[in-house]
Amino acid sequence: MTNVGIIGCGMMGRVHSIAYAGLENVNVKAVASLSREQTLECARLASSRTSTVDEILNDEEIEIVSICTPTDTHRDLVVEAARSKKHIFCEKPIARTL
Repeated sequence: MTNVGIIGCGMMGRVHSIAYAGLENVNVKAVASLSREQTLECARLASSRTSTVDEILNDEEIEIVSICTPTDTHRDLVVEAARSKKHIFCEKPIARTL
């Protein structure tokens, strides 16, 4: 079983939650977002728990992080996830500038 953490529960976070929920051998272990309401919705869609970004990045059982936040936050979250030795799926673009 591959454990995933989703960061960002807006429109794309919901899309990722639904997609992961339909895959065999994939478990969305935790979701995190600034909006409590959106976090609860993604957690419901993926049958997972709510969390924080730090908890997701520090959870040794989570192997993949889906970054579904606004573009201006992608770079920093990708760097943090890489430092936490996570595989990373990031919504595009990675950044607005080089």
